[in-house]
Amino acid sequence: LCKDGYLVNDPEKMDDLSRNVGYINEFAAKCPVDTTVLVAPSTGYVCDDILPDVHKQYHDDEHFEEMKEDLPSAKFVDIREAFKKEYADGNQIYYKTDHHWTAYGAYTAYRELGDTLGYTPHAKEDYTVTSYPDFYGTTYSSSGFWLTKPDTVEVWDNPANDSTVITTITDNGNVTEQKDMFYLSHLEDDDKYPIYLDGNHPYTVIKNSAASSNEKLLVVKDSFAHSMVPYLADHYSEIIMVDLRYYTGSVSQLVEKEGIDRVLMVYSIDNLATDTNLGWLE
Repeated sequence: LCKDGYLVNDPEKMDDLSRNVGYINEFAAKCPVDTTVLVAPSTGYVCDDILPDVHKQYHDDEHFEEMKEDLPSAKFVDIREAFKKEYADGNQIYYKTDHHWTAYGAYTAYRELGDTLGYTPHAKEDYTVTSYPDFYGTTYSSSGFWLTKPDTVEVWDNPANDSTVITTITDNGNVTEQKDMFYLSHLEDDDKYPIYLDGNHPYTVIKNSAASSNEKLLVVKDSFAHSMVPYLADHYSEIIMVDLRYYTGSVSQLVEKEGIDRVLMVYSIDNLATDTNLGWLE
């Protein structure tokens, strides 16, 4: 329980971080196209001024330097400085009741990726921002601090974006399609984060007829990517997202089969350190 209404997860044990980073580097070394890695730092590291007087230590600086050294075959985009600056300027980068970054945090990560992925990020003013109240996230639901005030969740919509989302749910074979990346039916839920791309699915395809390039991007990810990919969709004719917790196919074969131009891997540092599925990345 932290200051200013924040609920922050303890730092995860990082025992398996080096192993998982090694799996990513092995994949990148064999991948025929560029692989870029973006890791979200922990809330407790970025927002360290809200932590209680007695708390466990967040060693993100040490771990980020190790990751950069252990990823010679990939391009590593380090967003620590940008996140620290935005937070110091008074912007809410992470939710107070949830472990994910906010729409503003996701925008900041998207902005920092531009140089490496070769696109010019849109200005904040290009988006129509709509706010929705009463968001209680996963940190809240597991905390027991029931008197904590809810968050606000935002949708940043680019009116020039003409995209179609196709979500394949392979466990039951259903395919859903809609012409919007924001699933506003989830606003009826306490946990509203699935408004971004309908939450976790094995395989998602986003096609944008108004994209600024004809490139195809493959995103290997955890749920942090869900609120960032809508920004990226402006720049790619097609984005394929796979979640290794549910997707059992070969990523290397997918790159070849779909004619992928770039691979982007998006994880939070906590999930990257604890994921047990990256060993299947090939």
